[in-house]
Amino acid sequence: MTGKIIAIIGGGPAGSATALSLLQSGGHDVRLFNARQRSKIKIGESIPPAATPVLERLGVSHLLSEKAHLACSGSVSIWGDNNPGYNDFWLNPVGKGFHLDRNQFDLQLYKQAQSHGAQCFDGWRLHSVTQQTSGFKLLFKLENGEEKSVSADFVVDASGQGACFARRLGVARNVLDEVICLSAIFSVPKDLEVSNRTFAEATENGWWYAARLPGDKIIVSLTSDATIIKEQALASPEKWNQQLHRTQGLKKWLPSLLLQQLPDLQVKSAPSAILSCVVGTRWLAVGDAASSYDPLTSAGITKALMHGEQAGAAIARFWREKDNQAINDYQDMVFDQFSQYASLRNQLYMSETRYRRQPFWRRRQLLSG
Repeated sequence: MTGKIIAIIGGGPAGSATALSLLQSGGHDVRLFNARQRSKIKIGESIPPAATPVLERLGVSHLLSEKAHLACSGSVSIWGDNNPGYNDFWLNPVGKGFHLDRNQFDLQLYKQAQSHGAQCFDGWRLHSVTQQTSGFKLLFKLENGEEKSVSADFVVDASGQGACFARRLGVARNVLDEVICLSAIFSVPKDLEVSNRTFAEATENGWWYAARLPGDKIIVSLTSDATIIKEQALASPEKWNQQLHRTQGLKKWLPSLLLQQLPDLQVKSAPSAILSCVVGTRWLAVGDAASSYDPLTSAGITKALMHGEQAGAAIARFWREKDNQAINDYQDMVFDQFSQYASLRNQLYMSETRYRRQPFWRRRQLLSG
């Protein structure tokens, strides 16, 4: 293939969406490097209706119709007062939301990028970066210990919160706040009826989230902060389960059999953070590598897809018009959306007044002030 070599580091939704967007413009040698980092639980396993139009524009909306994913009719929340609030997706003109099999969804997008023309390299982990006059020399380590070097005209950092490429260039990451998610996935009997809505509930030490997942499973997660988790030993399955029993609505929403099970917990950091710059000379960052959001906003996957689409368009325009305006416009968009996100996040945390004197909520509200 002729054309400029675009190296995309990261095979998640942001990287695959960038590849698909670039391939729509044609004329590029798109190479997608996936380090194969797979976790048992991924924060962000549901997408709202807003994600569907992006997938349609990328030509992959058919992925949602596959049996691997479940339709989601909306959400229920106990937040701000003791009365449940409802958000019905069926009233949204765009369409419905979905509960995803995240590993399957990520793999589907990755394979779509490959089938559309991206060269995919599995098990390639970035080791070092050397800047050149016409781009970058990237050194990768393979799973078998072998080293491979690649010269790229342009690099997209889609490596997640670690931002492995931008970090090697010395780009700083600015952290607004950080919460910790203690998550568990439970199996449920096939014939057990479980609501297809997501459920959220604010409590004294943070907030809970639960959702039905494909494959007869339910995810249940407590979001708190590191200090409280350490002081109260909430990462202990027994303590976590005790906190679950203290919820008002979630313990009624969940099948009773789950309340008796001690979970196998996964601890995951969820910072609200953004790079000091998300673009530079012949590179840009996308998805969580550029900016990461609190899971409270349920925007992570949608952001990754939207930013990937726009990043691909910006890179194509950069080569077509031979100036940096498209890349600078992309950065302005990422910064502007992070500001909008921070404002929304502040509103959501400030709206919970029942526990405002408790440490978790007081810290969030001080950050909002």
